[in-house]
Amino acid sequence: MDTNSFRARLEARPFRAFTVQLNNGRALPVRHPEFAALTPRGWEVIIWTDDHHYEFVDLNAVSSLKVHRGRPTN
Repeated sequence: MDTNSFRARLEARPFRAFTVQLNNGRALPVRHPEFAALTPRGWEVIIWTDDHHYEFVDLNAVSSLKVHRGRPTN
């Protein structure tokens, strides 16, 4: 996954929730644009989880982004 693709999904208007699929099979939901942020260097993303923790994810470990259907989130 490249930085520009991730940023485009995060900044899409209207925003649609999506799931980050990792190469190891894990999936991390991003329900709102405020729940994810690219690091300044752009090769890592921080994703805040439902249990109020956060994870650093190397974009090279992302296999795909699955956009959720339904109503957009603003």
